[in-house]
Amino acid sequence: LLQARIILAHEGIARTEETRLAVDLMNNALGGSGFSSRLMKKIRSDEGLTYGIGSRFSLRSQPGPFSISTFTRVAKVRRVIDLILEEVEAIGSDRPVSEEELGKFISYNVGRFGLSLETSDAVLASLVDLDVHDLPEDSLERYRDRIRAVSLEDVTEAAKIRLHPDRAAILVLGLAELLVPELEGLGPVEVRKP
Repeated sequence: LLQARIILAHEGIARTEETRLAVDLMNNALGGSGFSSRLMKKIRSDEGLTYGIGSRFSLRSQPGPFSISTFTRVAKVRRVIDLILEEVEAIGSDRPVSEEELGKFISYNVGRFGLSLETSDAVLASLVDLDVHDLPEDSLERYRDRIRAVSLEDVTEAAKIRLHPDRAAILVLGLAELLVPELEGLGPVEVRKP
């Protein structure tokens, strides 16, 4: 009862988006790479406000959502939301992805890609994905070269264009009577009961 689930979301990108790899690398730095991400470092390691937090772009035929998900104590909900919004804002402005981060996440994705194709089922699923989204047949064999070709400028631009903290919807699940006061100043609050 004293925990709350927090989901922050806004429009994302489609699976076929040309800048998808730059967006993916930017998201790795923000919150898509577990303990290596900025959100995990800030909100779990530095502040001790959650056990886990992550961000993702849901890649579909049409643009799916971008979302950040975590949980914390009710008394710390506003602090966590404020920190999330600060990190999302910072990666698109005054603290963009660094050369060091980019290099780390290029290596991370190259290594993870090989592991993702270890079984025949995984290869088949990847080939079906290419067909469903009408992507080039050589996408799998060219992936490593394409990810290595992403520049720091590409990733910086992806953050500026694809992250919109000012347009995010914030969903908080928990006891409304305790949470509503925590959310003052973030915009209109709508309470729904099961």
